[in-house]
Amino acid sequence: MSPRARHFRFKRRARAARCALVALCAALAGAVVTATFDVLGCHDNGVVGTIVGAGVEGMRDGRFEKSFLRAPAGAACNATVCYVTESGNNAVKTINIAKSEMVMYAGSTAGTAGSTDGKAKACAEKGETQALFKQPASVVLVSQSSSYYAAGDVLVVDSGNNAIRRVSGDDVSTLITGLAFAPTAMVFDESDGAIYFLGSSQNHVSKIAYGSGTVSTYAGSQGTSGLVDNVTPSSARFNAPEGLALDGANRILYVADTGNHAVRAIDLSTGAVTTVLGDGTISASGAVLDSDGILSTPARFNYPAGIAYNLDSSLSSGVLLVTDRGTHQIRKIILTDATASNAATVVTVAGSYTGTSGFRDSTVGSAALLNKPVSISYVSGSTYVVVDQDNHAIRKVSLEAPVQITFTMQSVADIEKTEQSHDLVIEEYGSYSVNGPPYNETTHFSGVLTYFGEIHELVMCAYPSVEYFVKFEGAMQATVKDASYLYFGYTGATVDNSLARTFRIRGPGCTDASAPNYNPFATSDDGSCVSGVQLRFTVGAYGVIDHAVYEFEGPGFYISDSFESGSGEAHYEQSIDFDFMAYPGAVYIATFYGALNASLTTVSGQSGLGATLITYWTYTSSQASDQSVQRARVIGPGCIDPSYPSYDQYALASDEVNACTFASTMRVVLNASASAESWYDFGSIVGTSDQVASVDGISLDNATDQFVLDMSVTPGVYEFESYGDVSGAIQQYDSGSYTNLRTWLGTDSSLRTDSYGFSTTTDSERITVSFPFTFSLNIGANGVVGYAGGVLVGDDGTSSVTFVEGSVPALATITSTFTQVASSTSIKNSLWYTWNTNILGVSTYVMALTPTGYQLAVSAALSLKYDKTGVPSQEGNENIVLFKASDSTMQDAITLYGATFDVANGIASATIDSMGTYGVAFRATVRSISPPRGWLDGDVTVTLDGVDFSSLSTVNTVTTYQKCRWGETFTVATTVASSDTRSQLSGSDSTILGTKINAVSCQSPVVAYAGFTIVEFHDSRNGMSSDTRFVYLQTASPQVRAVVPPEGVSSGGTVVSLSGSFLRAGAVASDWEKYDLDTTFFANSGPTTVSCVFGSTTSSGIAVSSAFARCESPPSTTTASKTLRVGDLSHQVAGYGVYTYVTDFDAGITTSAYEDHSGDSSFTDGGVVVDLYAATGSLTKQRNSFYDWRCLFGTVSVAARRKPYGDLSCVSTSIARGTTVDVRLVGPLGEHSLLLGNITAATIASTYVDSIVTLPGTPKIVETITIIERAISPPVWEPLKWVSTAHALVATPGGSWSGTSQGYGHGTYGVANCTFTTDAGVVTTRVANIISSALVVCEAPITAAEEWYSLTITSSGVSSGSPRTSLKAWYEPVTRSGSYSLGDVVDAWLPSATAGGVVIRPYFLPSSASSVSTLCYFGVSIDPVAYSSSVCTVPRSLSPGFVAITLGVASVGPSFAHQIEILEPVHASMVLPRFVDANGGSIVDIMGRDLYSGPGAMPIYCGYTDSSTIIEAVFVSSGLLKCETALSSNTIYRDQKDLGIGRYDDFIGTEPIELSLSPGNGTTALASNVFGLQTLLTPTVTAVSPVASSAQGGAIFAVTGTQFASQTGYANCVFGNVFVAAMVYNSTYADCVVPSLYPMRTYDVSFAVTGSAGQRELDVGFAYANGTALAFSAY
Repeated sequence: MSPRARHFRFKRRARAARCALVALCAALAGAVVTATFDVLGCHDNGVVGTIVGAGVEGMRDGRFEKSFLRAPAGAACNATVCYVTESGNNAVKTINIAKSEMVMYAGSTAGTAGSTDGKAKACAEKGETQALFKQPASVVLVSQSSSYYAAGDVLVVDSGNNAIRRVSGDDVSTLITGLAFAPTAMVFDESDGAIYFLGSSQNHVSKIAYGSGTVSTYAGSQGTSGLVDNVTPSSARFNAPEGLALDGANRILYVADTGNHAVRAIDLSTGAVTTVLGDGTISASGAVLDSDGILSTPARFNYPAGIAYNLDSSLSSGVLLVTDRGTHQIRKIILTDATASNAATVVTVAGSYTGTSGFRDSTVGSAALLNKPVSISYVSGSTYVVVDQDNHAIRKVSLEAPVQITFTMQSVADIEKTEQSHDLVIEEYGSYSVNGPPYNETTHFSGVLTYFGEIHELVMCAYPSVEYFVKFEGAMQATVKDASYLYFGYTGATVDNSLARTFRIRGPGCTDASAPNYNPFATSDDGSCVSGVQLRFTVGAYGVIDHAVYEFEGPGFYISDSFESGSGEAHYEQSIDFDFMAYPGAVYIATFYGALNASLTTVSGQSGLGATLITYWTYTSSQASDQSVQRARVIGPGCIDPSYPSYDQYALASDEVNACTFASTMRVVLNASASAESWYDFGSIVGTSDQVASVDGISLDNATDQFVLDMSVTPGVYEFESYGDVSGAIQQYDSGSYTNLRTWLGTDSSLRTDSYGFSTTTDSERITVSFPFTFSLNIGANGVVGYAGGVLVGDDGTSSVTFVEGSVPALATITSTFTQVASSTSIKNSLWYTWNTNILGVSTYVMALTPTGYQLAVSAALSLKYDKTGVPSQEGNENIVLFKASDSTMQDAITLYGATFDVANGIASATIDSMGTYGVAFRATVRSISPPRGWLDGDVTVTLDGVDFSSLSTVNTVTTYQKCRWGETFTVATTVASSDTRSQLSGSDSTILGTKINAVSCQSPVVAYAGFTIVEFHDSRNGMSSDTRFVYLQTASPQVRAVVPPEGVSSGGTVVSLSGSFLRAGAVASDWEKYDLDTTFFANSGPTTVSCVFGSTTSSGIAVSSAFARCESPPSTTTASKTLRVGDLSHQVAGYGVYTYVTDFDAGITTSAYEDHSGDSSFTDGGVVVDLYAATGSLTKQRNSFYDWRCLFGTVSVAARRKPYGDLSCVSTSIARGTTVDVRLVGPLGEHSLLLGNITAATIASTYVDSIVTLPGTPKIVETITIIERAISPPVWEPLKWVSTAHALVATPGGSWSGTSQGYGHGTYGVANCTFTTDAGVVTTRVANIISSALVVCEAPITAAEEWYSLTITSSGVSSGSPRTSLKAWYEPVTRSGSYSLGDVVDAWLPSATAGGVVIRPYFLPSSASSVSTLCYFGVSIDPVAYSSSVCTVPRSLSPGFVAITLGVASVGPSFAHQIEILEPVHASMVLPRFVDANGGSIVDIMGRDLYSGPGAMPIYCGYTDSSTIIEAVFVSSGLLKCETALSSNTIYRDQKDLGIGRYDDFIGTEPIELSLSPGNGTTALASNVFGLQTLLTPTVTAVSPVASSAQGGAIFAVTGTQFASQTGYANCVFGNVFVAAMVYNSTYADCVVPSLYPMRTYDVSFAVTGSAGQRELDVGFAYANGTALAFSAY
């Protein structure tokens, strides 16, 4: 390759010279004119700098370009700090603006997405939950003056979660979720706390009032786009707006109406919507400004995205800055521009004139490049922060006002012109140029003077931050001035005179002339002076000059010149010295072409940094074809760590920017084209950035030439200019190979633009490449590791250690090796027999990393090779783990967790924090656990069986280091025999053959809450925990709190009722698997088989519910008290009852009849005390409880009583006249009944002589009826009442009542009466029953309507009165139709027309003639009633129970063949929940009393009163029923319904064979059993998240859908049949906590707002995979 003079630079000058064409044309015409030029309108300039980010994506906190972002989206700033959202990293960052430093504020440091609330930066050691975000977009910072939310709170639009979140202090919460669209931009109105926000692809502005949680559409339409202004916000139209800004003082909301390419305004006071600028027409990205910079008219936008408001006091106007992402520009809108009739005007303050994208900072706004700016935030003063999304950077734009500078140039000498010159070119009298930074001929304008007296005057808009370079050459006079100040002048007498200098706009600056940033035009010192270093750039040429061109540039200094060809003398050198003041730490670059000698040195005689004499470089070349680039960083702050590629040997201290940066190898490849015919077409390339300055003017020599250059560069964006017909590539070296980042062809015309986007006149291609961050610093053979880290490859050629930045402290180094150590027999034995670590087969060698024991400051990444063919082991173990020992002697092996294994390639990867010896071993693995469940109170023996547990070979061994691990709890392990046949370790190495104990037993720990616990085998010696995939379920142990009866016979068979808690947990072990597999088991109402343990004897039982169970007592050989537990015999739970065995009553019983002869011997009317002592004798005295004991008089059961001294007695019932009945003693259910004897009732004639009733014929004796037993009832049931509840009982408290033979045997002596007197004087007297000396019970009279009575009680001359008492009517007879479809005797039930109760109509008539009086018999204990009008009135004195019924005549005795049952009325008091599903299927709880509807009993139903559909209720207890609601007749939202509860007849008006004492009409029966409900629409689930999680539960499960209702309080998430309470936030979003569920099972998921199981049939297509982290082992 040969060097060329920089032809591309000269061609670039040709473009700048076009400005002289106007003057040239005038000169040719012979006229003397003053040239005129267009004057651009001056406007603000945006100084653009980068705060953080390097133009490439990544995730790394830090300062300046050392920090990396990924798709930043939003920013909110104050004067000192910015909060920035990174949608690509799912995080919120804070940026210190002054220090350009970015740190994590909230979210996962790993970039994990999620919706979890928690801590902004969680501390795992404290058990804190890390809050997670998903694609956060906009962000708002609450000001210190806000009255809403806390000052300094940060509100975040969590776009990916369709939510708005709040960060307050260190806590992250969710303000609103379940939005119907992904929110994007947001503003916060501090005047009322409202939030306004936009949505992705939405056409409206949404609003959330403070504290409401309700979203409303404030302006625009969700479904309709357009560009429509309107005074009514809902009638206005937008098109996919993306940005919002708020003028809080005037309450104007500005909208970047992106799809309409306009800026809109909404007056929040009136709602009116107007257009600020834009007409809906998009501006072409390349035609926003013309090539001369004239603004296009009218002003238009190209997808405006971000918008920020600020009040500019200097303009007395509000100002908007808008990011025009389609043109990559920042536009400024002056809302009331005084120069434009107070209309809004717009100018571009930053970004390419042509809308070109890129990544470049500049003090000239139009020279800066951005790439898709999306958001902007006001900082302070005139400074804004811009989110430059596709550059993955945060930029700062500072606006500054322009100053008009006038340049005047006039030729002053008449230059002799030769004939040759007239023929070739017009001679120049003088030339001029004004250039901007960075001294690369960014020409503002230039021109030439071509005749005597020619004057050029130009006006330029200059800016304070820009340093301008001016050059005048030739015979002319020139001045540079503004309106009030002359900056400098120039006078040249000949064409050889020249002046080149820089200048700045007057203002505050550095006034120290020795400083490199000295500003001679500074009006005052602003403290910005920098202590510089004076350097000398020396350049010379030796002998006669052929070709010698040089250029030197850097901050504050620029020179470009050449030695004239042909000048000079042989053997002599001509040289030039350039002294200048350099910036400390700055980079200066020299470029040479040809035979040159040069050097860069420190000028002697300085103090401070300049006191050290340094020769930075020297250069010598003797060939005209040579070329070179020399680069030097001046002494001062820089990278002082030699482990970095950017290490600077002249750096004295680390600079504020921390110049130590990582670098990777960039390769530039340039190939000439075979069709190239000239040196220009062969091609060349130039790098336009400092780090690629070595690619400067490289030219190819022929059509087959190739140029390849490797250089070290940091991550960032780089630009090149390519010339000629070439093919090129920019590549990056990583992991041993080069990857193409960018390729191009020199024939691609689309690349032919300059760095500002204008079409180039040089036919060059502009190549921009993003160089990403990689880390591939190779640590060579010497193994030296420094702070920068690097990759150390092991001597096996595969294993490696990657030391990250900071692994070794700053400025420190270590020498490290990574070498193989063979797995010898002694190493294997040491690992196995000492440390229980098995490496047989999997580690043929281990790797030793030195220096041994060195502790790393930051963890390194280990990659370790292992023998993949050794997995699985001979015992079938596929689980492997990484271990570490301090050194190769293997004296302290310890397991390392967190490693990942590449099974295909046999590579283990992990992070390590210290040096040592590393290897791969088989991990202890549990293959079974028995039993799989136990109690919360622990102490259950559990066996873990598996492989690679221990090197021990003796069972029943307990060590200090082997344990069972239950979550975070450890219990001691005991070795036991393994049931796994694969317990032999075999192999070629006989020294390590042997039997291992691969099973242990441990006692389960005590835990506070029920749930699944992961169980692991743990060895504290080597730190190894087994790879367990089994869980142990701990539930509450059965607790027995009451035993009824508490005693029973030693022969067993007694049915014992147990009450307590968690009784169903006592299921027998054989049923555990069934219960575990059937997830619906514990949700249904079926019985559970449990084990009942009486002392040490197990008996079977049934758990009806978790609070009630029944067991059958087993036989006992002794009469003693024993513990009674529920559960496994081997585990004695603490909650137990006591059960006592006693002697059977069968022995010594003498059968006889017993009558009490001390009084009336007649048993007809009952009430006689029957003493049982003669039959049972002293056997009763060993009993302590006689609950549920009774005497059976024929078929009538009477509760037994026990006297204080132990004797039993019963009060006889009334029996039929002249009959004899057996008397039996009946004990608890399951015990034998004992025949005690019989009793006889006298005939009517012998008893009532004065009132003999003669019946025709002989009365027929009542046949003995088989004993009818009601279903077994819980012990809490009340016994049947002695007095029918058809009559009210009035209780009156007293203090000294006495009576004789009254009441239930608890009274004293005397006879009492109750007298009821109405207000009308009607008197009713009833016999009083004296319960005790303080309580008398009277039966109230029957009343047909509510009536007031006064009550007086008299006894033995003593009387007591009570206030007036209101007695209500029991029922109101209502006519209803009869039915003829019922049972054998009764076919219809009709109300009585009289005061009586219910009547019956038999389906047959008596056989006797109708003239004979017909009677209705209801047993024989009460007088028959008359049969009238084909019906019988049921006597109201009947007590609840069974009664025999028949028809008869006076001449024929009754013959009973049928029965009816008298029932208690239904008493419901409450129904919950009050909100039910309109589509039915909701389960309601009905609470009250006398709700028995068990087996054999008449069912109870529920149903809506306006519907004929009724549903049978499920009996739980006498106080609780459960019933399913039917489909509502109106399936509308919030319909009011009445739910009735009753028996069948209460709903349809006809009575079956069982008769309710609630009088027989539906209206009356339901009057007190009707409850108001409200129906809700069935919710619809549209999505759930997550769809899988751990079996331990605890995850937040989000449910989205429609028709959610929050007011019910009964919302549930249903996982299979497991109900979990849900929190409903609004009509579309709810969440719940996932419960602990059986692992490795997929559950159908549904959601119900009414607690209903019926919802599960409606929610289809949603499932939850439980326990994905607990996959079952194959064994």
